[in-house]
Amino acid sequence: GKVIKGTGTGSSLGFPTINVALNRVKPAISGVYATNTLINGSLYFGVAYVNSCYFKGIKAENHISVYLFDFQGELFGSYITIDLIHKLRDEYNVTTPDQAKKEMHKDCRVVKQHISLSNIITASSNKGSALSVTP
Repeated sequence: GKVIKGTGTGSSLGFPTINVALNRVKPAISGVYATNTLINGSLYFGVAYVNSCYFKGIKAENHISVYLFDFQGELFGSYITIDLIHKLRDEYNVTTPDQAKKEMHKDCRVVKQHISLSNIITASSNKGSALSVTP
């Protein structure tokens, strides 16, 4: 999907995100996911927040926000591919920046553990699956 400008909430918490609008009235899924994201031929792992918003009870609907590990740069207007590889949990809100940071750190830690385990399993069995989401 096409990268759009977000609200800046992720950046204000130390987790800058890439935002992609979903061209649907209501997404089929929601929650927090481990992701593979393809950008200009390079693959990045990260955490996606699908149709969810952490902060101040604001409901961010019909979009995906992705925090990528090891990526820096501006992508507004670019097209990217996001693969959701594992659901971490359902969406829910927190009320303070400190709570949001703690949850985001926890989500990142869980995804990094999942990626490490998946790499071991995939290398030994040469099998894997991913759910591709095309906004």
